[in-house]
Amino acid sequence: MGAKQSTEKRALEVRVATWNLGNEVPTSGFPFLNCKDEPDIYAIGVQEAVYNPREGFIDMEMDLYISLHREIGEDKYDNVWQQSLTPRTDKTYKSKADFIAAFKAHPERMSMSGIRIIIFAKKSLAAEGFGLENIEVNVQTCGRLDGISGNKGAISITCTIGDCWVSFLTGHLNAHTEELERRITDMESIMFGLHTFEGEFADSDEYVSSETIGAQYEQYVKNIEVANRSHVVITFGDFNFRLEPLGDDGQPLEHDEQCIAVENAVEVRQWDELASFDQLLREQAKRRCFYQFTEMGRHPKWAPTFKLNKKDGVQPSKYNLKRCPSWCDRILLKLGHGGKCTQTRYVAHHDYEPNTSDHVPVTADFTLNVWRTLTHKQHLHFHMNLNPSKMFRAASMPKKRTIVLENIRLCPDHKFALAVFEDVIEEGEPIDALESASLIVSLYHSASPEREKTKAILYDSKEMRWSDSLTLGARASVADLVQFPLVLCVRNVQAEQARLHRQGEAMLDLRELYDSAAKGDPKAKYPLSGSHRVEIIQRGTPRGVIQFDYTFSKVK
Repeated sequence: MGAKQSTEKRALEVRVATWNLGNEVPTSGFPFLNCKDEPDIYAIGVQEAVYNPREGFIDMEMDLYISLHREIGEDKYDNVWQQSLTPRTDKTYKSKADFIAAFKAHPERMSMSGIRIIIFAKKSLAAEGFGLENIEVNVQTCGRLDGISGNKGAISITCTIGDCWVSFLTGHLNAHTEELERRITDMESIMFGLHTFEGEFADSDEYVSSETIGAQYEQYVKNIEVANRSHVVITFGDFNFRLEPLGDDGQPLEHDEQCIAVENAVEVRQWDELASFDQLLREQAKRRCFYQFTEMGRHPKWAPTFKLNKKDGVQPSKYNLKRCPSWCDRILLKLGHGGKCTQTRYVAHHDYEPNTSDHVPVTADFTLNVWRTLTHKQHLHFHMNLNPSKMFRAASMPKKRTIVLENIRLCPDHKFALAVFEDVIEEGEPIDALESASLIVSLYHSASPEREKTKAILYDSKEMRWSDSLTLGARASVADLVQFPLVLCVRNVQAEQARLHRQGEAMLDLRELYDSAAKGDPKAKYPLSGSHRVEIIQRGTPRGVIQFDYTFSKVK
């Protein structure tokens, strides 16, 4: 990328924890965090964290945040960000309108949700150039009153560490075995709808950092799903997917039989058998939720984390068999294009079973590989042009680098067709109706002044082709150009609502594309060309595969 450019790499140790507190004060603290290890970053998610604060704390939030900070080490760690999902309803409000009216009249009286996330990072990271910057907080509720209550939902914190984009996403989904479809729908809503506090409860100035990059950053984050524009996404929480043993006929067993099957498998440590009962793994295999997310070892290898008998005397079972014991509490990893992160540890802390919660806390360790370009320019000026020939003739743009995407093809998944034409296409029907779609491909870059997009679509029975090219150009070195992820977004401009235009997205790490085209040769000469294929995702589920050719060029 040029003799004057150099890249510094760093492997950071990240510890992630999730625990449903059961709306009780965690009187024993969080010893399972094992703070003596001193990882570089802590990401902690809690659920049902609504309780009366202990003496010396003004409210339950400060009780939790300050207690955790003291336990982890105030002298060594900064509290990078803390966030609660809000507002939360109770049974007082009988309608959505009543709840919204009450919030607008007295927002200070509305109770916080029990869903919280706290990020701590070593103080030394910022001085070393790997601090957590460009903080962006997004929320999505999916609780009571048509989903507007924060008693269920998710929070994401997205940041840059060097040049790497990382998202931490924590959530709490609806309970009970029979609510499987609700959980899947809620995960789709979360993946699609995580937003910067828009709508009835908006207060964007409070929740979006002023350090965001680029003139069009606000438009960028509002249009692209968090999980589709990050190199690394770690999601954790009480997702409430249950262990549900099935009979020979493929139907769920009776409740008592389910409990017996689970307890028998736990007694002999048959974790693979438990995995065959798991709703989350079954739905993942069907590509209905948590697509592209993985767990260490493919699935948990420990006893269920819910529903414990609280220790208030001798119990006939470790579990309260009112609910079938389940792996409700999970930590999963998704790698975007160019993301480099490895899970190294995954533990349910059954050795720590306080009498305050019916959930076991779960932790996971990750090695996160990040990088930064030492000559990174803080202010980049990007130019977009639909006509590559005009760009190459522009004599006023010396030392300009471009990347051109052309011969763009989409091989759609049938679910893509169902999403675009849900009123006219039924399951199993051919997707010929896509011929009439006004589908375009948009190109988003966090530092670009405009959104680049295609104009026309050609269609045949197997794939769609766009006849024009997409060009991203910059008065900057390639090293500067590739520091920001690029997002391809397939859009149906015939959709009535703008927010429903999005049909599929994919993140591209330009550094990876450049290195692939250069074949690892730092002295490779322009133009550099290659081909790439990437899945497009929407609402956390696959929609098809985009293929394209690309060229890095240097314009004199």
